[in-house]
Amino acid sequence: MEEKLYIQIENGVITNHPAFESNLIQAFGLVPSNWIPFTRVERPEPLGYQVILPEPVYTIVDGICMDVWSMREMTEEEKIEYDRQQKEAEELLAPEIGVSRV
Repeated sequence: MEEKLYIQIENGVITNHPAFESNLIQAFGLVPSNWIPFTRVERPEPLGYQVILPEPVYTIVDGICMDVWSMREMTEEEKIEYDRQQKEAEELLAPEIGVSRV
């Protein structure tokens, strides 16, 4: 079982990074009341012309803090490069899967 994470808040504002429950207990003897549960959220995979921003934002939802990942649409230049890379990958894989391009 994965160890629980907590994050420190002061007056509703997140003031620290997540810490393991065992570290808090070792330091304070218990989980201090100004530390709330934290849920780590895996970085999502972008769909199509989306770009995932590099860092999540810590957000409190229903008393639990979690990673929230932001996305943006690709610029026109990024879309052209993405399409070029997809086409290149398809052409490299085509002989391996027995697909011929005419």
